[in-house]
Amino acid sequence: MIEISVRNEVVTLVNVYRVRPGEQEALLDYLVKDVQEYFRLFPGFVSVSLHKSLDGTSVVNYAQWRSVDDFESMLRDPRTQTHLQGANEFADTEPHLYEVTYCENGARAPPSGITAGAGQP
Repeated sequence: MIEISVRNEVVTLVNVYRVRPGEQEALLDYLVKDVQEYFRLFPGFVSVSLHKSLDGTSVVNYAQWRSVDDFESMLRDPRTQTHLQGANEFADTEPHLYEVTYCENGARAPPSGITAGAGQP
């Protein structure tokens, strides 16, 4: 289950793909297949969420791994580089590992001077 929390003891990969024109859907298809058939089978894999920009120029891969060691073990597998290079056919990538430091959930009072529901029919 995907859970984003500062108490969640996982390491997060955020990989931003700068998609070549017209390639967003092809990249998403590639990534979904790759996760389903390859990456999710590794020990330490927790979850993945794929996000596509509304303007068609990027895809963000938000993946959680149990630990940095699990993530690095996946990277050391000789087959992994082939899978990662496949995404390069559609986009330039910028992957980084992160830890969650702050989360905010739920409704809260609107800022001063703004009425809840204003502008609704």
